[in-house]
Amino acid sequence: PSVAGCYLAPLVLLPDVGTRATLGIAALALVAAAILWPRVRAPSDTPSESPLASSDDRGPRAVPWALPAGAVVALATLLAALAPEGPLREDAGQLLERETSYQTLRVVEAAEHGPVPGEWPLYGSTAALRTRSLRFDEDRTSYQSLRLLDDEARVLTAGRYYDHLVLGAWFDGMPWTREPAGAPAVLVVGYGAGTLHRILDHVAPEGGPRAEVTGVELDPEVLHTARDRLGGLPEGGRLLAADGRAVLEALPASPAFDLIFVDAYQRTQYVPFHLATVECFRACATRLKPGGAIGVNVHAPDGLSGALLAAIATTLSEALPGGGVWLVPNPQYPTNVVVWGMPSGRAPRVAGSVPAGLGGPAHALDRLLVRSPRGTLVLTDERAPVERLSDEGILSDEGAP
Repeated sequence: PSVAGCYLAPLVLLPDVGTRATLGIAALALVAAAILWPRVRAPSDTPSESPLASSDDRGPRAVPWALPAGAVVALATLLAALAPEGPLREDAGQLLERETSYQTLRVVEAAEHGPVPGEWPLYGSTAALRTRSLRFDEDRTSYQSLRLLDDEARVLTAGRYYDHLVLGAWFDGMPWTREPAGAPAVLVVGYGAGTLHRILDHVAPEGGPRAEVTGVELDPEVLHTARDRLGGLPEGGRLLAADGRAVLEALPASPAFDLIFVDAYQRTQYVPFHLATVECFRACATRLKPGGAIGVNVHAPDGLSGALLAAIATTLSEALPGGGVWLVPNPQYPTNVVVWGMPSGRAPRVAGSVPAGLGGPAHALDRLLVRSPRGTLVLTDERAPVERLSDEGILSDEGAP
């Protein structure tokens, strides 16, 4: 029964009936077990008077091999603790592996061919690029942070979702688009090694103010690793090593932010459920300026038709009454979709003064932007089956011809 409960609760009860109902069912099961479970007679130390009694009825007996077995286990544990540590796995180009309280971090350097800005945003040329990425846990290809080692100020992240999120700082009405230009206030939930912050610095108006960034990262070792092996962290800003939802709840409503980015993941492809609920997005909305925007990075292996993407967009829409939610697929990385929540209700539009480095993301937003249809599933703190929806999307993608 205990093993069945380990699987039943996370795989069936929590996603289907919610947290409160699951706790109620568990409580009822405990009460039923206490009432219905047969009482087990404790062995007696007094020998039975019955001539048919066996030696087993006289109470527990010493096991002769228990002490040697325990000594062997203790010695093996000591030797394992004293043995030299090595990496759990070595990827090609791996520079570092570090175990933290939350995950396994790997810094990996690689060479690839990627798009670079050109005269035509959608048909730019490609070039050899050296990257250094921060990977985590079991995945060999995904990354939570990235740095281009050559010409990053011009190439940015070669069209990855970071560039598409940062484009929000150049939406019409944002501080950089005004005259004189102001400094946008940006909150990054899922700061990682500071990729979004660094790209914001690269696309700031020449000679103008930089973005004022508040970054929230759960794992402090990520920040240490960024300083040691990813070229350091951007200067300025405020970094908080804490849970993103806890920080959101604790932040005052004023001063508010122009942009809030939600880019938090665990175990490669899963969005932490408490950062995808209507309560979380309402906390974001209350700390957003009237002309601001909320940008959410969603891993969508099954494209715009994915159930997880629809649920997150619907949930964000529920948190922005009178606002609007739009989707922008990434033409270069099809499994990524940026979800924009606009409290004003106006579709996001890019200012004409947008830097050339953001030409590709600006072109994608202009050509591929779609308004999100209203779905039926609203994720709540009570019920948010994000892991099941993620798995369904991955399996659907793997099963596609």
